[in-house]
Amino acid sequence: MKTRCGWVLLGLIAVAIGCSSYRVSHDYDTGTDLAGLETYDWMPQPPEAPGAVAGNSLIEGRVKNAVNTQLAAKGVRRGSQNPDFLIVYHVSTKDRVRVRNYTFISDKKFETYEEGTLVLDFLAPNGKSLLWRGVAERTLDSNPTPEKTDKRINEAVEKILEGFPPS
Repeated sequence: MKTRCGWVLLGLIAVAIGCSSYRVSHDYDTGTDLAGLETYDWMPQPPEAPGAVAGNSLIEGRVKNAVNTQLAAKGVRRGSQNPDFLIVYHVSTKDRVRVRNYTFISDKKFETYEEGTLVLDFLAPNGKSLLWRGVAERTLDSNPTPEKTDKRINEAVEKILEGFPPS
């Protein structure tokens, strides 16, 4: 009995750790010296794809503020006169299903949850070619407060921009 309780506790800890972390990825144009990018500006938001969180000025303000803060800490400044690159972001959510086996027999439980994705695209000044992309995905809180949303967006942007510029 103690062994079973230990496995259940270990499983719950693993789930808690897995749900609280971000999956982050990066991709970039290897032929461009991204370390030389010093100024940027925000590109107007394009029409969003299905599943995207469009038209939420609160999310837009949080994302832009987090990116502006993180890039300033890296010495990259916002300048609308001839910027070295443009930034556009995409935010989307999707419903997911998790299947859990609670015993070695066929005792399964289906849980639904929402996963959020934040994409930061850094584009050439003409806005046509992608220079760098960072993506963060995470299970979303079921009932977030504005403070928690701020924290999650700041964390996601920080994790994404750890990979910029690539080494």
